[in-house]
Amino acid sequence: MFANLDLFLGPLRFAIFLVFVYLLNRLVTLKLSNQVGLDYFIPRYTMLISVLVIASFFLTQINAYDLMTILVLLVFFIVLSFINLKRDKSFRLQFRKIRSRLIIYTIRNFENRKKIINKENFRKNKDRQKTDQEFISRKERRWQIGIGLGLAMVAFASRYFFFEYDTFSLSDPWYNSLENIKDISSQNWFFHKGTMMGDYAIMNFYGALTDISDLIIIESFGLLESSLLTVVIFWVLFKITHTKFIPGLIAALSFLFLYAFLPLNLNLLVQHKPSFLALTMVLPTVIFILNPTFLRKKKSSYFIWISIIFTACFFIDLFVTIIVLLPLLFLSVLFSFKCNKHYLLRTFAAFDLSLLFILVTHYLASLVKEVSLFDFYASNLFSLNIYSYSPQLITSLDQLIFYYQILAGITLLFALILFIKDRKKWLQIMVFLIYINMLLVLNSFEDSFLDVDLLNQLYAVFIPILFGISFFVLFRFISLVIPTFKMKLAYKITITVSVVIVIIFYLSKNPLSKVPFHQDKIKEQIIRAYDQLDSKLLPYSYAVSNTYQNVAISRNSHYFIDYSYFNSDYLVQDSLYHDHRSNTLFLQEHPELILPKSTFVFVYEESSNSKYFTEPQVQQQTLKTLEVLKQRGRKISLFFNQPEVKVYEIENEPHASKINDLIF
Repeated sequence: MFANLDLFLGPLRFAIFLVFVYLLNRLVTLKLSNQVGLDYFIPRYTMLISVLVIASFFLTQINAYDLMTILVLLVFFIVLSFINLKRDKSFRLQFRKIRSRLIIYTIRNFENRKKIINKENFRKNKDRQKTDQEFISRKERRWQIGIGLGLAMVAFASRYFFFEYDTFSLSDPWYNSLENIKDISSQNWFFHKGTMMGDYAIMNFYGALTDISDLIIIESFGLLESSLLTVVIFWVLFKITHTKFIPGLIAALSFLFLYAFLPLNLNLLVQHKPSFLALTMVLPTVIFILNPTFLRKKKSSYFIWISIIFTACFFIDLFVTIIVLLPLLFLSVLFSFKCNKHYLLRTFAAFDLSLLFILVTHYLASLVKEVSLFDFYASNLFSLNIYSYSPQLITSLDQLIFYYQILAGITLLFALILFIKDRKKWLQIMVFLIYINMLLVLNSFEDSFLDVDLLNQLYAVFIPILFGISFFVLFRFISLVIPTFKMKLAYKITITVSVVIVIIFYLSKNPLSKVPFHQDKIKEQIIRAYDQLDSKLLPYSYAVSNTYQNVAISRNSHYFIDYSYFNSDYLVQDSLYHDHRSNTLFLQEHPELILPKSTFVFVYEESSNSKYFTEPQVQQQTLKTLEVLKQRGRKISLFFNQPEVKVYEIENEPHASKINDLIF
């Protein structure tokens, strides 16, 4: 199983960043939001991710993308929110007033021997303006936050377990993902087949913020996506069932553990999926459309933010935006137009504006780069990096979908009766149920224009949501006929978790035993070796000799030498460099002879797995080359030592490559 400390430090550092943003936001806001717990976190998570995606897009277009620029822009907008400039007044007079108040505040605190920032700055009055937000007691808020954190940690741990079955690492899609992440750093956004690049912008930002290598980003981001999506599923059910915990808990745990009933490829479970990241945005957005004041109270502010969110959704995953968000938007209009007419008109205008922006920017870019825009969009509606393989299913997928169609139809029928009785309470559930029924019907079309693999990813999310909604609807319908008794929330949650655990243990052995593939240990060792190189060495102070397929890992990090050059021409270059290393003038005239400070050579032990990376004859020749260099007096040491992978360091200039040696 893949073991690397950065897998766990990354999410921890990201959580610390979110806490910092929260404290900064609380410091500058005039009033505390009436949203608490996940009701506070989810809308702001959606807004933050949207801003990061769009900021990354614009910064790459002007060759200004990097972590510091984004953080400076983030702080700038928070400060701008704090000073609260009025558009109908003179900016000069407002800035003058702000400066005067700041000087008086500083002098007053200095005279009273108070800190510039203290606890009083974080104590604000609550915003009492009426919104669609439902009241949550302190006890419910604690349960909501506790369940959300617990689900996130359980999701991360459960997905981490599937590194044992992972076949994504060092596959062709893995290398494509690595290239895309590096392209963001190279200010290259447009026209990567199969991706709109928004997800890779978030991955790049995540890696830069948490200081982890690109390789660990690819390995860990799928775990983070699943954790966030699990929390979002729980929250969405919590909102549409009107602050009920159990349906959301059932849906979230079903998404995490009911592998025998979901069309998930367990060999690709840890792979990052743009559709999952997009769904963490799209599902809350549907809640915002149905309850606009969850997002923003002012109509003008709502229009701006919903436009930003729509644009970010397009950039993250075109398929999810068209197949999920658009139908749910139409259903929301159909059912709630009378209630939210002014907001919904702005929502449609925002969607049209976002779509126009996406089309215009890509059209202009296609003219410059001479790329077929139709082919590019087509590649985003069909999967290139995933495939459906679900031997763990309890029966065939078609049979399962048939059963789900029956369940969804029955649930919709009961929900319709309840909807007629109380339209407002059951409106959101009706929207989701009708969409889920429509989604399940798509499986019946054999010659569907939709990609089956991407459709299965949607099923893996919406079927658990169906489970949660069905439980809630059927339970409520039964309670109308049969009187129910009240039970404490703690008992309800305990019973729900216990029942799900029993189901999981009953089904866990059989599904996993049907998965034939296990992770090659050699892949894990290669990734760990490169991660150590990336974390311990100064960029471009060293070269790596390896198979040519790993040249993508070297990009923007270090020099690359393939085995053919190392085993033929490197010895000549080494001889000439060391003969003239003291002759500066000669090296200036022949810079091609200069060796990097250190050269690291990968050597694979002969095994059944290593033959997929290199031929045994090549490895034997590589060892002979290392032996010749050692006889010449070159300092060669073992940098990385694992059973199937060893990395040797040829030190051409002492203590000139490792960061610790340079500092200390």
